[in-house]
Amino acid sequence: MNAEANTSYTVNRALKLMMPPTIFSALVLAFLDMADVLIVTNIYGTDGLVIASVFLPVIYFSYALFNGIGYGGSNLFAYYIGRKEHDEARKVFYSVAFAGFAIALIFTAAGLFFFDFIADLLLGIEITSNPGNASLVNGVRCYGAWILAGLPITALKLILTYFVRVDNNPGLAMYVLIIQAAINIFFDLFFMKVLNTGPQGAAMALGLSQTAAFAILLLHFRKPCAAFSFGFLVPGRDRLVKIMRYSVNAIGDNIYDPIVMFVFNGLVLRQFGIDEASIFFVVMYCYSFVTVLGDGMEESLSPLQGIFHGESDKMAVIMTTYRGIFIGVTAGIILTAFLLAYPGAVAWMYGFENPGLMEKCSFAVRMFSLSIPFAILNGLMANAYQAIDRPFNAFFISFARGFAVLLASGCFALIIKSEFLFRQTFIITEIIVLILWIALALWMKKKQNKESLLLLDSEEPDYAGYLYLMLEPGTLKLSEYQNTLSQFLNKHGVEEKKIHYAVLGLEEIALYADWRKGNSKFSFIDSRTAVQKDGSVKFIAKFEAAAEDLMLKIKADREADEDYIGMKLLYKISSRFEYTCIMGFNCLDIIF
Repeated sequence: MNAEANTSYTVNRALKLMMPPTIFSALVLAFLDMADVLIVTNIYGTDGLVIASVFLPVIYFSYALFNGIGYGGSNLFAYYIGRKEHDEARKVFYSVAFAGFAIALIFTAAGLFFFDFIADLLLGIEITSNPGNASLVNGVRCYGAWILAGLPITALKLILTYFVRVDNNPGLAMYVLIIQAAINIFFDLFFMKVLNTGPQGAAMALGLSQTAAFAILLLHFRKPCAAFSFGFLVPGRDRLVKIMRYSVNAIGDNIYDPIVMFVFNGLVLRQFGIDEASIFFVVMYCYSFVTVLGDGMEESLSPLQGIFHGESDKMAVIMTTYRGIFIGVTAGIILTAFLLAYPGAVAWMYGFENPGLMEKCSFAVRMFSLSIPFAILNGLMANAYQAIDRPFNAFFISFARGFAVLLASGCFALIIKSEFLFRQTFIITEIIVLILWIALALWMKKKQNKESLLLLDSEEPDYAGYLYLMLEPGTLKLSEYQNTLSQFLNKHGVEEKKIHYAVLGLEEIALYADWRKGNSKFSFIDSRTAVQKDGSVKFIAKFEAAAEDLMLKIKADREADEDYIGMKLLYKISSRFEYTCIMGFNCLDIIF
């Protein structure tokens, strides 16, 4: 295979391995977010939709804060685990748990104390003071009070999820999400259908499902190899600052939505009333679904882009990004086509029965659907820039589409009281952002002499040449591969000893991969040999097999098992020998 075909095969396999489970988890999360509202609206109609949605800015703000603290804290925890500083890692968890719980308690106390003020702020004094809206206002107050009361346990559950995932137990974190969704739906129906609690039953069900999820996550501590136990520790100033430094970006990236929703909610309710607000809430749920779906795709692509970028494999970075975009945009077009054809299905799902309101809601859904392919494209490009260490470009896209342009275009339409223009807010935002980031990328590409819109370096500073080979494990074509490698290294003036080491390394890796693949139907080795400008030879190989602790085996003082003799030899003669299993591949990185 040539370099392009070689890279194409590996990228396709990696995408098939990474994308389905990640996107499935994202869809489960999206369903969990929608379940409460769908059940409430189908029982209580559009009033139920408003009741369940008015407090969304508060809910999303708390999620942004506690998810950010959990994400940042777990990354710091992983850092100390990597340094083998286990005691400090445990203290990080204790500190994050204490900080999250304390902040949640403060929010709960303050929220309940100033509850009337918050309700007036979210709904508008014009609505809360109107006697005709008494039932609606009372429903909002009851729903919101239960949401605020459940914040402490929600904070602990969200934080613990991140730490459990990092501590080698991602399966438990995923299963808990599914179980939580099931419990939430069961108690939604039980409270509102059987006990007739009203819409606040949805908030009660959410609180119970969060509590159950937290209790199940505690099972992690029964693992004998768990790196942390449950406990609280008042964090010192230095540790708290370090935790927040790791968390601030994650909090910032997720804080846009609640701010935008708060502003839009208020303006829509005040300018157009409750009926128009209910339509806006439906569109926002559609937006949240697309966002979560996009996040699932981005989480699939980021590790691949980061690894290939770290390996200086520009072709793989570009191919992964463009194929990910193709898949994402294609999915977006399919979703757009469905919503254009059946917008009434969405309106019906959210409890709309009035023909006039249903028609207006269907039109709003159609207008929103046009933005979906552009939204996915913009989101995936922001993610790609972040993965390849272009943080300014990533921030530019995320800030523009999630806050600045979205808020400006939406507020303009609401201030001039144009319902039609407000329906176009999302498509206008995504097209403007698309034009802006392309213009910025083209300018930077020309000014900085970069390659493609991804702004990769046009020349690799450390490498004089590359050889791509797609190897079949075993010895059938080994001599052919070795001759090709030898000729390539001779052409680039590599000294004879290193050529001998590299050729030997190719043989040992082929044999090791053949043994490790077992009964797997996929049988290939993606290899890339790079001649570095200092004359050394860097060999990178990837093949599919179950993970193992290879470094422990080859570093052992005792004589290696027969199957590891070759790997132990390569470890001794190389200047660098690294092994990892990531994105479904066993990866070897060797320098001679």
